[in-house]
Amino acid sequence: ENIQFYKNESNSLECYGWCDPAGNGKKSDFTSTTILGIDKHERKAYVLISDNRVLSSRQIIDNVVDLQRRFRCKKFGFETNGGQFHLKNWLLEAAFDAGVHMPLKGHHNSKNKEDRIESLELPIENGQILLHEDQVILIQQLEDFPEGLNDDAPDSLEGCYMLSRLAKQKSEKSGGARTNRRAIRGQNERRRNH
Repeated sequence: ENIQFYKNESNSLECYGWCDPAGNGKKSDFTSTTILGIDKHERKAYVLISDNRVLSSRQIIDNVVDLQRRFRCKKFGFETNGGQFHLKNWLLEAAFDAGVHMPLKGHHNSKNKEDRIESLELPIENGQILLHEDQVILIQQLEDFPEGLNDDAPDSLEGCYMLSRLAKQKSEKSGGARTNRRAIRGQNERRRNH
């Protein structure tokens, strides 16, 4: 991998989060949580946090709520594969109790994991995704991929990058304006009836 690094991130970042919890009964798997800061002017994604630890369900919830409190992510994705869908509701409840706005989006990955991680190669090589040299686990797993034992950190990074790109595409399609599908459908119905 031709990984590019940053020393200081930009000051005007829009943040996105992603949590890929270890599956049920997989005590050796890492729960991987990523925070990306997107600089729209530079068109760069800064990996602000790549947190890879073995965590209990309670620790996952506390960690995600704390990260959302700190970074105020525009969206926070949460992988629901591997029987972890129940954590989504617990996360929302914990965030509500803590007074933290939690724009949580559950996601069930159906695309092949290797293909997902391989999709990071060009954005990383082109400097669209910048890492910090302290993110040792993420760097090691990217360098070892696909032969490495673990790939939780790159998989979480891909989920977060995908979430930020989807949000950008949605914003571009609507011209930055919020769209109300019901109102648009209603306008179309009225036009057909007249």
